[in-house]
Amino acid sequence: MSDLPQDKHLKPLKTRFPDETTPLNLASRSADKKKAKNEELKDHDNLVPHREDSHPSDRPSVQIKKRKEYSKYDFIKVRVTLGEHFYVLSRFLVTRMLTLCKIPHLDAVKISKDLKKHLVEANKLEIPQEEVNDILFEFMRIYNYGEQYINRYKMISKFYQKRTPMIILISGTVGIAKSIIATHLAERMNISNVLQTDIIESVMTKMYPELFDENIKTANYESKEEIIQRYEKRCKLVRRGANTDMHKGLVEGKPLIVEGFTLDPSLYVQKVNGDQESQKEDAHWDSQKLEELEKILKEADTGKTKENRLIEFNGNNHLKQKLRIIAYQDPDMPTTNEREKALQKELAKVDQKSAVIVPILLVLNKKDHVYCVENKIDSLKVFDGLTYQEKKTKVATCLDNYQAIQDHLLKKASLCTVVPISINNLEETLELLQDIIIEKIEADYENWSS
Repeated sequence: MSDLPQDKHLKPLKTRFPDETTPLNLASRSADKKKAKNEELKDHDNLVPHREDSHPSDRPSVQIKKRKEYSKYDFIKVRVTLGEHFYVLSRFLVTRMLTLCKIPHLDAVKISKDLKKHLVEANKLEIPQEEVNDILFEFMRIYNYGEQYINRYKMISKFYQKRTPMIILISGTVGIAKSIIATHLAERMNISNVLQTDIIESVMTKMYPELFDENIKTANYESKEEIIQRYEKRCKLVRRGANTDMHKGLVEGKPLIVEGFTLDPSLYVQKVNGDQESQKEDAHWDSQKLEELEKILKEADTGKTKENRLIEFNGNNHLKQKLRIIAYQDPDMPTTNEREKALQKELAKVDQKSAVIVPILLVLNKKDHVYCVENKIDSLKVFDGLTYQEKKTKVATCLDNYQAIQDHLLKKASLCTVVPISINNLEETLELLQDIIIEKIEADYENWSS
């Protein structure tokens, strides 16, 4: 800046792209200057104040450094030994594990980078896993993440090393962002398998076309009882199609998220050692519990406070109860497929003592739900020819149907953790879901230890 010609009338440009009110408007520039400008922008040069009649070579510029996505230490491999085996240390995986322990992403990146830097500079290019953990924990303490986070890291590491089966069921009515939430949750929890019931339903449609003769999401029904009856029938068919994925997740120890509209958690889980009579008692909430939930849903969203109240509402012992995946068979439509029968028997025999089963019901109050339904209706091509009033009527009809299904799921949600969605801040919903899953893993981890 000191090399610039001094002129008391010279004023700095306030914008990187001059508009029509500035002396340097784009319309007055020649083709060569436009080309030079484009090349300058591509190189990330930042323009500085200069005189119009000055030569380009005399105009100093400040180079904006492109942020590096890697470190020089990433080019050096560190082998971590586990007995007779070893793996190459990855900063990305360390960062993912730290964020899984509820450490903010930026701090997790710094801790993993410091860990790799220390190992390389200390020439520890082959090191036992125990020593890596000790060094990592020291850096965690330096960043003020003490014993609580360290114990959580040990617990989650042991959970993944043992290849413990974990099945997360995410249910909810139409148009409440279940798929988006499930995808982001899978990324946070380092889960690569996400199964959508829409995919299962598309397969079952080809097998039973007479039962999928209409789109339940947009059809008109004479009563709520009719839509619930059709909804339950579809949920049962989808449940039959999910047996293969349930069995594979439990046997191979692969974490799995199952999400979708036609997912009734009561068809998937039951309490361990729970007899049929106790299952019937647990199948529905009482009216008082529903009223308390409605009050929570009607309250204004106040951030974390609402979610904390909801966790207390579900109860501390709720996540501690042991659940198992059941081998479901529809009594109204018994299977005649021998392969399906064999799969049901195998699923019933699978040892699920260490399995982590987390059924979650996502709910959305009617006031917020209407905006989601409007966006969904607008996105469907089948409604392109409708007038504004016809679309408004269709939104009201669909909203009533969707809310009726949500009420139906709430009545069967005694084994689920009910979570209200904040449409203005899905990050809060994801934080809560992550907390619930970690608490469930910790509760089961205590059972393993004992």
